[in-house]
Amino acid sequence: MHRISNIISLILLLAAAGSCVYDFNPQVEGNTGTLVVDGDILAGDVSVIHLSRAMALDTVIPVGVPDDWKVWVELEDGSRIEGIRNKSEFTLDTRSLSAGMKCRLGINNVTYTFNHRSGSFDMVVNSEYGTPWLTVQSTPEIDSLSTHVADDRSTMDFCITSPGGGSTPYYRWFGTEDWEYTADVRADVYYDPSKNSVLDYKDGNNSFYCWNRAEVPEIMVGTTNGLSDPGFVNHVIYTYGNHNIKLSYLYSVLLVQENLSEDAYRYWYAMSRNSTDVGGLMSSQPSELHGNIYNVNDPSETVIGFVNASEVSSIRYFFDSSLLLFYHRAERFSEEPKAVHSSQWKHYYYDLAYRPAVAHEEETATGERYKVPDTYDWYPRRCIDCTYRGGDKNKPAWWPNNHK
Repeated sequence: MHRISNIISLILLLAAAGSCVYDFNPQVEGNTGTLVVDGDILAGDVSVIHLSRAMALDTVIPVGVPDDWKVWVELEDGSRIEGIRNKSEFTLDTRSLSAGMKCRLGINNVTYTFNHRSGSFDMVVNSEYGTPWLTVQSTPEIDSLSTHVADDRSTMDFCITSPGGGSTPYYRWFGTEDWEYTADVRADVYYDPSKNSVLDYKDGNNSFYCWNRAEVPEIMVGTTNGLSDPGFVNHVIYTYGNHNIKLSYLYSVLLVQENLSEDAYRYWYAMSRNSTDVGGLMSSQPSELHGNIYNVNDPSETVIGFVNASEVSSIRYFFDSSLLLFYHRAERFSEEPKAVHSSQWKHYYYDLAYRPAVAHEEETATGERYKVPDTYDWYPRRCIDCTYRGGDKNKPAWWPNNHK
């Protein structure tokens, strides 16, 4: 989950005139720029920490001796939970943690140099970062997640109901989304260029149904301070418009709730303000948002990010567009098919990026319809191939239908 990375890249690009966020390159020596730490310690669950660098666009990164980064969670008894690295992400098994425990995050950058005398590699710690000791916050369960459509049907609010009662009155939510969508035209056939043949789809295979996934882009924070109820009742956490393809067919979100310390809430609230007011002359820049991660040997170094430690609760929600006709295409589909004979199949496939859909039919003088031999109705690929819109055929194993 790259929530800070996404927001920082937007703010730095638009508000700081020419900066962006790069994932760590494991083959890079001497990374420069501001370290960005994204992720929290999730007690009772698996934690994921993502590391990146905020750098000027004209910075040159030389390729040299491989470096390595380590991430761990330290407990009060001195034991450590080591992170397992996958590129710039580190996964930590923090399921044994619970509310009231104390822990802290540690990060270091090491370089391995070959020792000719010993014939082995020596580890040199280049820099070490960490957080103060954090108390794991308790988090209540989520009662429900629901939706509310505006009277003019232009937007849909996603609303949470939760009883409150966490360690503090401060909360943050983040969500992982999956959605199924379709192409504009369903094809019964496909073209095989190696055989110059149009073949029937078999066993339910198709180019019509696709799936995609993302994180809810908004920074979602809230507090029960000042509310008449002790918790949240139909509290709006994010909103989508009726042209959003995520809501075009079947949408699912796994929403996670965590309790925040007061300092963490202030940080994330300021970050959310920056994300909705990018580029304002009076808005604070990311380097001015004081997180809780510091360089152990050089506390003056700026590090972006705030690590919170909390139990989490979650809920999965499905929205089926067939039950509420909310989605509207931004542009009306009006593409007419082209009847293409086999002599032109390769030209249309390669040069014009068209795809076949169905056998081409015409009418006799008496009104009877018949299929024209070796001729199919072809559409632009964008209309017939669902992967054109960025998704794929990787359906989640838990998805509640039998589409392929």
